[in-house]
Order: sequence, then structure tokens, then C-alpha cells
Amino acid sequence: MAQVSIHPTDPPGSAGPAGRPVTQGPPEGPGPSRPDGPIERVMSTVIRKLSWSRLSEPRVAVAVSAVGLLMGILVGAMAPNIETLPYIRLPLSHFLPPLTHDPVIAGVMLYGGDLLACLGLAGMLWAHSQGWRPNPTHLVMVSATIVAVMVCLTPVGSSDTASYAAYGRIAAVSHHLYWAYTHSPRQFLRYHRAYYPYYRVIGLVWKTQPSVYGPIATWIQSFAASIGGLSAATTG
Repeated sequence: MAQVSIHPTDPPGSAGPAGRPVTQGPPEGPGPSRPDGPIERVMSTVIRKLSWSRLSEPRVAVAVSAVGLLMGILVGAMAPNIETLPYIRLPLSHFLPPLTHDPVIAGVMLYGGDLLACLGLAGMLWAHSQGWRPNPTHLVMVSATIVAVMVCLTPVGSSDTASYAAYGRIAAVSHHLYWAYTHSPRQFLRYHRAYYPYYRVIGLVWKTQPSVYGPIATWIQSFAASIGGLSAATTG
């Protein structure tokens, strides 16, 4: 015989404790999180838009990202050009003809490669959210190989590495880390013949700027400069 609750506080569909079915509402708690910052919102929108495209397939996303990385690597391999550090050619930057007189090609390759790499990353993030799990061992091996290649290429897209080397050289020669915070590369490196190779590769804005990095970073830069000696390329 069915029992019916007569208590007004009982929720609709509830029927006493004697094994009666209970209808439960939706679970309480916060809803799905929404991205807070502008970058998160843009990436979230891009990933959702790409979910219907072939970039949602892991193999396609990995291939697109690999092509983007390869384009950036080629820019470094074709140094000197408008996108690489001046006066520096690392070991793997000697095998291909330079793009010295082709600034448009160098720019298209670098920034086009960045775009492809980002699109590929967005596709991989979407695939990961749908259950794709790449082999961690393969990821480590591929990443290590890419890093090993890129450290032998002339840096592209930024002169930051030249600034790191210059601040490290100031600290290494003076034997005091704080000198990197009280002396700009122009004050310390410009008028010393042995140090000038460090000075000439720094970006224009940073030639008159003392270090803006913390003491741990400056110590690492100083250690690298002590190994690199007079060679800015080795230090960088």
C-alpha cells in the first residue's frame, strides 16, 4: 500500500522513508568555470571555434604545429636576417643561404610559423579535452630534440638573449651581481674592446637600461657569461 507524505515541507515527489522513491533536484555547487582574463577568453573562443574543423584531430593539430615550429627554425638557420640577432651565427646557422636581403620572407616565415604553431596547440588542447592522451615518453623525446636543435641556431624574434648575456657579463667581470643593476651595458661594455661583442648585439632600447631581472636570474646569467668568456654567442 502506497504512503503519501502529509508534511508540507517535503519536496514534491518525495514519499516517506519506507522505501519510497525520492526525486532529487540538480546537484548543488558552482557551475562551470568561465575564463577570467582576456587571453583565456580568446583561447577558449578559438578552441571552441576549431572544434568542428580538422584541427580537432590530434594528428592534424600536431602536424600543423610541427610545420609552424619548422618555419621558425628555418628563419634561425637562415641567419643573418631581419628577424635574428646581428653579428651572431651559431653552428646550425651556416648550412642554408641567409635571408639578409629578403626581410619580407623572413617576417612571413617567422610570424606565419607562430600562427600555425598556435593553431596547432589550440587543436591539441581541444583533443586533450575530449580524451586524447599523447605518450609522455614521446613528448619528452620530441621536446628534447627540438630544444637541442634550437639552441644551436641564431636566436630569432627577440634580442632578450643578448640582454641576458650582457647583464651576465657585467656581473661576471665585476664579480658583483649588483653592478648589473647600477650600470647599463652602454656604461660598462661599450668602451671596452673585449666586451664590445656583447654590447653590439643588444637591442637599442636595452643598451641604456640596467638589469630588470632578479638576483637568481642575474646569477645564472653571470655563470653563463663566465663560461662564455669573450664570446657573446657562447654565453647567449
